Amino acid sequence: MTKPKTQLDLGLLTAMVADLTERLAQADADVALLVRLKEAEATAARIRAELQTAQDKRAEAIADAAMQEKMARYASFKDARVDTSEGANALATSYTITIKRLAYNYSTRENDLVERVYHGFESLEADALGYLIDVRPEAIPAILMTLAPGDPAGAMRRYYQAKQRGYLAA
Repeated sequence: MTKPKTQLDLGLLTAMVADLTERLAQADADVALLVRLKEAEATAARIRAELQTAQDKRAEAIADAAMQEKMARYASFKDARVDTSEGANALATSYTITIKRLAYNYSTRENDLVERVYHGFESLEADALGYLIDVRPEAIPAILMTLAPGDPAGAMRRYYQAKQRGYLAA
């Protein structure tokens, strides 16, 4: 016995609808991918700009935190003075560094202004040298600043290198 035509058509039509539904879903996914790919260049440029902004803000925050930490270490320093007895060059000159800073006095239980004298930069503690370079660069003698004009840290670095070598390099 043969099946009625409507049953045959219904099964064929159901298979056709399922196939077309699957193909439409795949075509919709392809269109979505195409749209994403067309927008990808603009999206990448926007994300790249946002990333650069975030990196800049992060670097600025790190620098600010480092500066605040440095200034907190220098908070007890109140003054620095460098006296020289001129020599033939920066190595032959002797330096007397006077640092004024607050120090806790256990007998009075208060911070008192204390003056300490150092003979030569080698005897200077690291925070005092940092204070001299970062906060009071004008106190660094001109004979040392000629080693790296406008750069107090560079001048001191060159001075220490010369002390270590035993001579000033040209």
